[in-house]
Amino acid sequence: MQWLLLVGFVVVFVVFFVWIVWPGHVKRKRQLDRARNLFSERTSFSSADFASSFFRDVPDNVPIRLRRLLERELGFDLACLRPDDRLAADLGLGKVDGLQPFHFAHDVEEEFAISFPDHAWNDIQTCSDLVMYVAKQTESHPSGSQDRI
Repeated sequence: MQWLLLVGFVVVFVVFFVWIVWPGHVKRKRQLDRARNLFSERTSFSSADFASSFFRDVPDNVPIRLRRLLERELGFDLACLRPDDRLAADLGLGKVDGLQPFHFAHDVEEEFAISFPDHAWNDIQTCSDLVMYVAKQTESHPSGSQDRI
């Protein structure tokens, strides 16, 4: 009878691993491969160069802090990030974990002390869209534009 419980436990564990753990691992690996392929031919930019090269009309701290938040959320280096990179399609934000965009939005709210409503994601497709949205929000809420580089 004990062996039957042990076999049942092993079956449940294998089913859990095959249906839950392994697909997440495969999705994560695909996300990293997609980013590597996207970034392979590009020149790296430091955080300051990224901000000054692509976002001249935006305070430097906004793109720098957003890139750092994205790196922390996605788990890989974004030194080759460009403004036209799509958050979901190119970087994989939300592809592995469906709640990832909500976690990221929460981190942005905390970092910049702004409100980031769920419907705002409808208009934010690229890195540039995100930077411009946050810059606009921080202009209207000066408390969020603290320099925390």
